[in-house]
Amino acid sequence: ALLGNLAREDVEKFRRVNLQNPKIQSAVGKVKGGVDVLVAVGFVPVDNGAALQMQGEGACERAAAAMVAFDAACVACAAPFVLRLRLPIHSEARCCCFGTADARTLVVGSMDNLVRVFEAEAPQGDEQPSPIRVLEGHASARGASGVLTLCSMADGHVVSSGRDGKVLV
Repeated sequence: ALLGNLAREDVEKFRRVNLQNPKIQSAVGKVKGGVDVLVAVGFVPVDNGAALQMQGEGACERAAAAMVAFDAACVACAAPFVLRLRLPIHSEARCCCFGTADARTLVVGSMDNLVRVFEAEAPQGDEQPSPIRVLEGHASARGASGVLTLCSMADGHVVSSGRDGKVLV
């Protein structure tokens, strides 16, 4: 979200990261390499290290380029991250996802028992991404719903497990 916000809008509140903020601490400060990633993309420590500041011209472009480079690095080492795609908010929370090895699709499981498949490339302009496929099969059980885990098989099939106790291919 930090880079995504700055990539969309170059305003002071997105150029500065308060490392003392508890949410920032848990998402960036306490994560090994979290601050290093922000420094590598152009943020510099200020206020005796209490904050990071993006300085200079072209902050939006630098943040967007950093997101693309980070995605490429994550795909190269099979890490489950895609930063350049902002998914629409569905009626239920998303709880698991992975990017396919070819970096062409993102698979998302959510608390509404659905698995959605998106193209990994962000649409142009203000267009919202829409799933290219929606997979059904999980059901509510004992008052609980949700796809809990996803993984990709070597043959390209998707495996999901849900709160209903089912493992589906």
